Amino acid sequence: APNRNTQLNKTEHYIGFLHNNGNLTVERYNNTNGRPANPTTSVGNDWVHIDVVFTSGDTAIYVNGMESSRVASSYSLTDILGNNSILQIGKANWTKGEYSQFSMDNLKIWGGALTAEEILQQVPETFLQQQMDEIEAGITDVTLEDGQNTLPDYNGTVTWTASDLSAISIAEDGLTAEVQAPAVGEADLTGTLTGVITLGTLTREITVPVTVKAQVGPDDPYGCLLY
Repeated sequence: APNRNTQLNKTEHYIGFLHNNGNLTVERYNNTNGRPANPTTSVGNDWVHIDVVFTSGDTAIYVNGMESSRVASSYSLTDILGNNSILQIGKANWTKGEYSQFSMDNLKIWGGALTAEEILQQVPETFLQQQMDEIEAGITDVTLEDGQNTLPDYNGTVTWTASDLSAISIAEDGLTAEVQAPAVGEADLTGTLTGVITLGTLTREITVPVTVKAQVGPDDPYGCLLY
């Protein structure tokens, strides 16, 4: 904050990190009448690695190396803090003092905005593995149709390398699949896709069920259009 003065609702001037009921909100205020939107995300109540990046145009929250929330802001940090600001850990300037009960370890403040790649380099392997577990748990079965298909990349963390079905050919980019679907009236094909989750220097191979839908004939029912 710029000083130790008590903050007033809707005319706040500070940067704050609020952890409440498992959610983290990063407040960036230089308000005159009302509050702008702030990035917020679920971080739970267990140990987690958090990075917050302030740029001239927005504020972003990264959880275990992955961007989780980003909101635009026109408030510059120098305008908010001035030349003789204060830094308080676990305390805010509300009434006589608002205190936090969170646990913190390994606090670092950088002199510039890190890139997404630089953030990944700062995340301990334990938390990267934790994030990979969450990504893997969220990966669903894949359904493909005849022709060119774009495979899911799960926010740029997953690429695909092969399939046990000869009807599927995966391009070098790991996200484009050329599919030769069964002819009209034939049964769908089922098999697996092999993919790789990548976070920083860590990789994990996965196997996901895939279905190739048979081609649709001109007389096949195909839903309806409402307008």
